[in-house]
Amino acid sequence: MSRELAEILRKACKLGRLPLPEDQRKLQVTLYLDRDVLARLRADGRGWQTRANAALRKALGL
Repeated sequence: MSRELAEILRKACKLGRLPLPEDQRKLQVTLYLDRDVLARLRADGRGWQTRANAALRKALGL
């Protein structure tokens, strides 16, 4: 195995996965939500932000 390939594989394993193309990356925003809305989103545990994104996409017809 070449040294370059070994370095690429080491970095990929460290990152977990390769970065998405720029046009597919998500943007970090500040969003104020009512406490009960946030509590409901978090009630199902890990992944609540992904589920919130999916719910917004569905509500917006995307």
